[in-house]
Amino acid sequence: MDSILSYERLEEDDYYNILGCDELSSIEQICAEYRLKAVECHPDKHPEDPDAAKKFATLQRAKETLCDPKLRVQYDTWKRSGLSMSYQDWKARKDTIHTSLHWAVMKKKEPMIEDVKNETDNEPCSYTTAEESWISGGWRRESSSSILNQFRNYEI
Repeated sequence: MDSILSYERLEEDDYYNILGCDELSSIEQICAEYRLKAVECHPDKHPEDPDAAKKFATLQRAKETLCDPKLRVQYDTWKRSGLSMSYQDWKARKDTIHTSLHWAVMKKKEPMIEDVKNETDNEPCSYTTAEESWISGGWRRESSSSILNQFRNYEI
């Protein structure tokens, strides 16, 4: 109980900060940040640093937690709860804590720019990439409208 009452959150508990990403980051972004950090702090690159293996293990734990959707939801719940205990302690006790504590949770961050995909999920994309057009045999020309033909012939 003393560990809970005297607990202060450490930098190593903030997995988003460890990886250099944000709560709104996608799994692809998290994996990309992980790869960059893993190359920087791999223990084989720093044999003289006794804490290198510990830092790398923390980095791996952060990546595994944030790339697993279920664990990420749990981690975000813990982070926003404001409870004075480490994530590992919370995870070990989450079932008993969840039923015995009621707390106000901080609101999840909202993206500043709306996701365009949601608006056009039902509509097929009208743009093609260079690779798609190469596979299909080159660029396709859209059928000309009569107004466009008149414009090209200087009739308008």
